[in-house]
Amino acid sequence: MSLTANVAFERLSASLKTKIDLGYLQDLRGADELNATLQRVLQDVAREERANAFVPNSLLRKLTRRMEESIRHTFHDENTGPEEHRRLIQAVVMQLNSDECKEDRSDGIRNAAMMWQATETYIRDNQPQPPADPVPPPLVRISDLDSTVLTIFERYRTQDLVPIRALRDQVTAFVQQVSVEAESSAFVDFEMCCRVADTVNALFDKTGDKPDEVRHRLLQAAALYFIEEDDAQGDMASVFGFDDDEQVARAVAAELAALS
Repeated sequence: MSLTANVAFERLSASLKTKIDLGYLQDLRGADELNATLQRVLQDVAREERANAFVPNSLLRKLTRRMEESIRHTFHDENTGPEEHRRLIQAVVMQLNSDECKEDRSDGIRNAAMMWQATETYIRDNQPQPPADPVPPPLVRISDLDSTVLTIFERYRTQDLVPIRALRDQVTAFVQQVSVEAESSAFVDFEMCCRVADTVNALFDKTGDKPDEVRHRLLQAAALYFIEEDDAQGDMASVFGFDDDEQVARAVAAELAALS
């Protein structure tokens, strides 16, 4: 039975499942070769961008960062990770470097992003054991946020204060809205949405409904950044749409911890 019959791949089109199956069966590459291929793709797209060709370069950069991280964790000591995981990663790298993707960067990169979302889910759900000496995510502070993200965050922080209970209700309503969108769109990462919502709600629980103004403004900025469409990466326009929301929530958590 094809690996893409797994539930992790159920939302992919038949053509994308075929691309994964074909890439999976190719001679297995090593981590260095896969990383070098990703870097060549980035360089090619950067040249096209300078030539004023339309390419979704921000999506590509986020995609390659996630893939490089997964390669690092999966190819322990070059080739000791589960072979099926390494073959799945290879299939997505091959899609990014395919003639089809070179001919139509927009569709090619979006297809690769959807393939990668399914691949990440499969790898996460089928880990034989936790990685040895797992590396914790780096601490993110508000000052570390991307300049575009920070500008939007500060706008939400300085708006008129919204009661915490009202923000809680808005977060709940937004998650329900995303769950509906996720049923019909492969671009919506509902699992990431729920993780961000859990982080924000945990911060509400920790500070209570009547925090001081400094904490209230931090919580408001995290919540509004999450639920409003006006942020650095459209939440439902990309499989990485909630990545910036997660960074903001983690940054606010770190800031609140520093205030304790």
